[in-house]
Amino acid sequence: MGAQESAIRRKTEELEVGEEYSKKSAIYSLWSHVNPYTKKKSIKGTVFTKEFGSFVDERKYYENGIKHLKQLRHPHIINFVDCNNVNGVLSLLTERVLILDICIDSLTSIEIQSGLSQIREVLIFLHEKARVCHNNISPASIFVTPNGDWKLGGFEFAQSLDETRAPFQTEFYKRARIRTFSVDSATNSNPLWRDYYAFGKLITYSTKFLRADEVGADVIHSLNDIVEKLTSSENVKISLAEIYDEVAFSNDLIEIEIFLSTVHLKLEEEKDEFFKLVHEKLVNLPRRVVARRLSRLFLSRYVLLEARSHLYLYPFILTPQTDESSQGIFPVELFRDYVVPEIVRVFLIRDLSVRCGLLAHFDKYAQYIPVNQLEDFVLNEIQTGAHDVNERLVAQSLQAMATLVPLLGPERVCGWKCSKLFSDGTPKLTVSAHGSTCGSPLPPAPRPVVLRDSVDLQCNRQIEQHAPVLYSSADDAESPQESNVWDDDKDWNEEWTDSVAEKMKVLAADSVVPEATNEPLSDTSSGSIQPKMKPSTSKNKACIGAEFEIAAQSREEDFFADMVPDIKTRGTIIDQLIAQQEELKKKEEEPPKILKFEMKYEELVFDKEAWGDDDDEDWGNSGQEPEHSSNTIEDSPKERSIEPSESQNVRRTG
Repeated sequence: MGAQESAIRRKTEELEVGEEYSKKSAIYSLWSHVNPYTKKKSIKGTVFTKEFGSFVDERKYYENGIKHLKQLRHPHIINFVDCNNVNGVLSLLTERVLILDICIDSLTSIEIQSGLSQIREVLIFLHEKARVCHNNISPASIFVTPNGDWKLGGFEFAQSLDETRAPFQTEFYKRARIRTFSVDSATNSNPLWRDYYAFGKLITYSTKFLRADEVGADVIHSLNDIVEKLTSSENVKISLAEIYDEVAFSNDLIEIEIFLSTVHLKLEEEKDEFFKLVHEKLVNLPRRVVARRLSRLFLSRYVLLEARSHLYLYPFILTPQTDESSQGIFPVELFRDYVVPEIVRVFLIRDLSVRCGLLAHFDKYAQYIPVNQLEDFVLNEIQTGAHDVNERLVAQSLQAMATLVPLLGPERVCGWKCSKLFSDGTPKLTVSAHGSTCGSPLPPAPRPVVLRDSVDLQCNRQIEQHAPVLYSSADDAESPQESNVWDDDKDWNEEWTDSVAEKMKVLAADSVVPEATNEPLSDTSSGSIQPKMKPSTSKNKACIGAEFEIAAQSREEDFFADMVPDIKTRGTIIDQLIAQQEELKKKEEEPPKILKFEMKYEELVFDKEAWGDDDDEDWGNSGQEPEHSSNTIEDSPKERSIEPSESQNVRRTG
């Protein structure tokens, strides 16, 4: 027994209890303290504390209420978490709720109307299904959850409908009850009528906070009629189920909430009609009410499994409203406060269909999830999905990881160290002359072509083989008449290679970096071309290939001039062939030099082999003998030229 009490005490000590709720609530006639609490920094709830003192006999009423909370499970009955009783102090732990009588003034009219409908539903459940009479309906026994739902509590005086005794005529009951909501009749009163009467008084209490401009005057009038029926007489034969379809308990918020809660039970035709009209209904409701009441239902399992919801609902729910043109329903603040927490909660569910439905719209809401939650939880769940065997889940998980790269960085998402392996060759933004910013040069505009002196047609053909050329047909017609300017063959051979190389660089520069101009074509390019004929050789030398130049004036600065590569290459095959032809031509035009060299060689051979021969011609004086030397040979002061015929005779003699 002592060990059990110690365990209970440790549970209580783990709670972080917040500030106590306002003492203005009538709930303090039953409980000593009501406080919010937080467990493990994430689980939120409310703790009700009762200090019995000398009133030990009252404990049975609280035990009766705790027993009914444990047994009864309904969406609109407060959820039981835990309880303990230590040293005469009873503690009841429930979900996080607020007391109705201290928060009803902060609710909208449509929320109050929806709350009354929820209490009516739970009373129908108690009377028809559980066969239990509550006997304590009042604003102090009704609680409001953070999402705006109304839930019933305070089962301290609840009893079964089969019981005939009336154990409530005690001093504690008289002291704890609220007279406005209780029946002052005899002991044998109908137990159902006690709940009807209290519910009618609750409607009267709530209508004081309704606004006709929000719910309509017909709704308020209908509620007043219901109150009259429920509180007029005990003999009135009426059931809460009979007023189920009244206007007082029906609005768009209630219809959407009920349909989403039971979507798995609806027919296909009903689903089609609902999802096609749901966006129009949501737009007409208060944004905060929709976010607070329906966010969890929007992301429930059965709604996520509906293909129609991804077409008609989620494009508006999972996308925040950033401006007037965006299609989202919720502003960014409401989206972060209500929708994002539900999205993170759904990531806990490792169901294939649920996860795929959630990842289908991941790129729309990922940036609004806090970074710490993305890193610590969401990313790990997405990476887990990427290791699954289902191809669809793996594909959507990888797409979600790609969405997270700009938010968390590549190393955090990929899990490995990244380094720069690619260079960025994108042109930098430049400002044009007109003030516009662009990332690449503008396309070239038409520009004038200036045609100058023509050259020989053979020269044109040689250059056209390895360079793009712009020329006019007028040049081809007049070029034969100007062939006399190339009479100087020597100058042509010496300057041909250099001049062609220079002109080729000019043509290459013009073709790589075109300069745009908006000027019209000049008169020289209109067809009436008058080439200048001058006999000056130096002028013609400077104009070799001049007709291939493209003269254009640019109004813009060339920002890419430095990017033109200056590549020094060997001459082309045509240049090499021309050079070889020139060398062969020079060798053919200089035969005397070759013969003179041969004659010198023959003379040396002749002197060596016929030295001292008396039959030959005398080289010096006729009577003197020539001096012989094996080491030196002295030529005569005057070299005698030998004709070709003599050279032939010398060869025969040797």
